Amino acid sequence: MAVPRAERRPGQHAVVVALDEGFHLPGDVVGAAARPVPVDARVRVVAVPGTGRRRPVFRLVRP
Repeated sequence: MAVPRAERRPGQHAVVVALDEGFHLPGDVVGAAARPVPVDARVRVVAVPGTGRRRPVFRLVRP
């Protein structure tokens, strides 16, 4: 589920990721342009060094 927020840059979405292990993890998806993130989209966690972020950042995985 993606929730766009006004303070986010275009292409960055707040999401809740359903992990294969059954857990749900809030985070941000980057690189999704201005289009909505599909509910069944696969993502991969990415490192964002030096930002001091407390939320994980994900990038869409292209099939």
